[in-house]
Amino acid sequence: IHGALAAALGSRDGSAITERDLTNLLSSRDAAGELVTREHKVIGVDLTFSAPKSVSIAGLLTDRDPAIIAAHDRAVLETMGEVERHCAGTRRRDKGEPMPFHTGNLAYVTVRDGFNREHDPHLHTHVVVMNMTQLGGEILSLDGRQILRHDFNKMWGAMYRAKLAANLREAGHSVSYTKKGELRLDSVSLEVEREFSKRRAEIVAAKKQ
Repeated sequence: IHGALAAALGSRDGSAITERDLTNLLSSRDAAGELVTREHKVIGVDLTFSAPKSVSIAGLLTDRDPAIIAAHDRAVLETMGEVERHCAGTRRRDKGEPMPFHTGNLAYVTVRDGFNREHDPHLHTHVVVMNMTQLGGEILSLDGRQILRHDFNKMWGAMYRAKLAANLREAGHSVSYTKKGELRLDSVSLEVEREFSKRRAEIVAAKKQ
C-alpha cells in the first residue's frame, strides 16, 4: 500500500498487504477492519502503467537486470506521487452546494505483472486507488473526476515514460526514441522486439479484416 492516507488507515506507506487487507480497503475499512467512511458502489479506480516492449523484454527475458524492473517500479511510484499531489480531492456540501476540495492524499495498492494473455513479456503495474481521501481529519469519498479525465493516460503516461527513461539512464542503460517518439531500450534489437509482439500483431491483423 502507498500514499499519504495509508497511515490514517493503520498501514505504513510501502508495506505489503494481505488479501484480507485489500478487501478491507475496498470496503472502506482500515487495517483493523473498522469502517472509516460509508461504503460506496464505486470501490476504487484501476490505473495501469505499461513499460515499452523493449523494456519488458530486457527486464524479463534477456538482460534480466533487476535495475530495469526497479526503474519501472520507481517510475510508477514517482508518477503516482504527482497524481496524489495534484488530483486527490473530494466534494463536500458548503451552504447546500457540493463544492470541490483539494486534499492531496490517497491510498493505493500496486500489483506488478509481467506477461500478457499471449505470454509475451509485458511489464506493467496495476494501481488500485481506493475511494477514500482525508479532509480535516475526516475520511470521505474520493472525487475521482480529475483522475478519470479523458487526457489522464496521455498526461500521466507521458510522465511515467519520462521518469522511466531517466531511471534507466541512471542505472546505466542506454535509451533512445523512435521517429514516433516511442521510448526504446537500446540493448534490445527491433527484430527481437517484433518477435515478442504477438498481441500487437493480432490487433493489427484484426483491424485489416
